[in-house]
Amino acid sequence: MARGTAPAEPAGWVRPVALTALEGSLRATFRLTVCKPGSGDAPSVAYRYPFAETAGAWVPIGLSDPDGAANGQVGDLDVAMRRAVVNALDLLEHDQGMDRATAYAYLSAAADFTISQVVDRTVGVHGVITKDHFA
Repeated sequence: MARGTAPAEPAGWVRPVALTALEGSLRATFRLTVCKPGSGDAPSVAYRYPFAETAGAWVPIGLSDPDGAANGQVGDLDVAMRRAVVNALDLLEHDQGMDRATAYAYLSAAADFTISQVVDRTVGVHGVITKDHFA
């Protein structure tokens, strides 16, 4: 993926605004795997926060208020972005053995972060870290 480009989205992908959207037909097959902590089957961050993985990328996720409106949290993209970056840093430090300062520099230069959702109270950001960079 070239720097500054968004990851390819499935055909029919829609980004809704104001609770209405045009939607297209889309068929998907998902394989869900239950992973036990410490098994090495999933990155360590995945056991404490929403996280996604594809064959070619790790996808750290950040949400503004993953537990609902607790302690006055509201839909804040700054909070969601900060959480996505912290999750990405944790992945690179704990699972890839990178020191945190280098991980921060890597994310600044080579990872892409995109708004996942802003439709309802919980807003989200996700990052894409290409696995090929670590092969």
